Amino acid sequence: TQLRYVWLNDTLERFGGVPRAQRLGRRLSELLPGLQADTIEGLMRKVLETGVPVTDYEYVGWSWADPRRQHAYSTSFFPLTGPESAITGVCYMVSDVTERWNARQLLSLVNEAGTRIGTTLDVLWTAQELADFAVPRFADFVVVDLLEPVLSNEGHGAWLTDAGPAPVKPVMRRAGMSSVREGCPEAVARIGERVDFVPPPHGADLLIEGDPILIPVLDPADELWVTEQPARAASMREFGLHSLISVPMRARNTALGLATFIRSLNPI
Repeated sequence: TQLRYVWLNDTLERFGGVPRAQRLGRRLSELLPGLQADTIEGLMRKVLETGVPVTDYEYVGWSWADPRRQHAYSTSFFPLTGPESAITGVCYMVSDVTERWNARQLLSLVNEAGTRIGTTLDVLWTAQELADFAVPRFADFVVVDLLEPVLSNEGHGAWLTDAGPAPVKPVMRRAGMSSVREGCPEAVARIGERVDFVPPPHGADLLIEGDPILIPVLDPADELWVTEQPARAASMREFGLHSLISVPMRARNTALGLATFIRSLNPI
């Protein structure tokens, strides 16, 4: 009734990353404060007081078992009864539902994006809407670079996906950007300026027929970055930019540009 552990199975010990011997006799809030412990203990007290189970309570939190990544859990609480139906404690069962949670969050993100991005036919406005929407929901720093023919509305044929060889370095302009840091200090180009950024070792082929790319670990000392993108390598080092996704943007068979999503604060 004091919400102290008296028993747990091997799975729960593994979930939390705290050895069983350290749990017994102690409360959840003393061991795993990153798991909404106060809220969970409040639900347990409610079960103790009312005798009514609480089922499928979902929450997100950190644990010592995987301190670099949040997990989602579904938890149910049941009263334990003794002689004459007196409530003597609470049993709780927990399942890791991270995949289900992430899928639901992603679907919600996509649905919201559909209502927030593309509210006008202005291509620059739409580029900025994309950048603003993704920060901080998905990334800490986002840039949207569009090919010059797209912005000038001329010469689209030069960038058709079934066209011949394209330039090694595409000429684009910064159309939108957003950051969790005021003023986007990570940026090496401002809105309207020319850019030729494609993550090394890729070239124009990425825009024309390539798939989105993930660079899970950005290394500012990497020779390709230092040689081809020295200013961006310096920004990576200064602001701790540690992972990147670059997504080619296309409309039917026409390449439009590149959207790049970068994380620095968010560790996952």
